[in-house]
Amino acid sequence: MEALFVGLIALIAVIYAYGRGWKTGIDTRRSDLYNCTHAELDEIDRQHSKAVVKHEFPKHFETTIYPRIVDELNRWRQLNDNPITVTQVGVLMEEIMEVQDAYLENRFDDCYTELAQCGAVILRMMSYVKSKKEKTK
Repeated sequence: MEALFVGLIALIAVIYAYGRGWKTGIDTRRSDLYNCTHAELDEIDRQHSKAVVKHEFPKHFETTIYPRIVDELNRWRQLNDNPITVTQVGVLMEEIMEVQDAYLENRFDDCYTELAQCGAVILRMMSYVKSKKEKTK
């Protein structure tokens, strides 16, 4: 659970940093880079602002239980490799575990890339949930 929390907090910070670009007027309707509307980026920005006030940012990025991270990563990869057991949350969990794995191995470029991949998964999940919500109206 600690890994998920820390991973999501770090992810929000990365998405927030990237998301600030949409306020510069680069694209006024849709971000082709993210393949999402600005509504998703606005929501991330709002939630980031709330999180900064509500939670102190953890001093440590990673957990120190490395074998457990590797086991979790392998478990999520196995689930996600099967078309019957793969889920959107499962893909996100695999990406979060890959963030931790790269960080603990001092592969910081890979870690940064994995955080961006987490952001991509989250944006796709947000779009999916938004479309489901619109279909239920």
